Amino acid sequence: MIKRLVNLLVIEDNPGHLDLMRRCLARSGIQHSFQPATTLGEAMTQLDSSQFDVIFSDLTLPDSTGLSTVDCIREKVPAVPVIVVTSLDDEDVAVAALDRGAQDYIVKDVAGLSLARLRQIIYFAVQRQTMINEKQGLLSQLQ
Repeated sequence: MIKRLVNLLVIEDNPGHLDLMRRCLARSGIQHSFQPATTLGEAMTQLDSSQFDVIFSDLTLPDSTGLSTVDCIREKVPAVPVIVVTSLDDEDVAVAALDRGAQDYIVKDVAGLSLARLRQIIYFAVQRQTMINEKQGLLSQLQ
């Protein structure tokens, strides 16, 4: 499991969903800092001034809708894992989000935000990104 503080950015405009995420994370047992953003613009500002280990993002925000949200985040911080958390239960959109660089796609429901699943998602996202960064570092050294 992760043995360090995990810095999380949660981009969500629905106060109820944001509170649910906050409560699930509090009960997850993961040492974390939780930074909310209610718009993509606010998130972009936070990404300029802070470093995050994982970003959770809704696809429907006041200033961004759909997969363009993932595109903007990935363009801004390509080395930070993005987890899409949305009400949209659409397999085609989920696959497209993964193709665009999201590491996971969670549909907002009780099963999607279970404590065990949340811990696993964060752990896997951090581990995957660590492996990617290490591989890129090795490739750069070889070149």
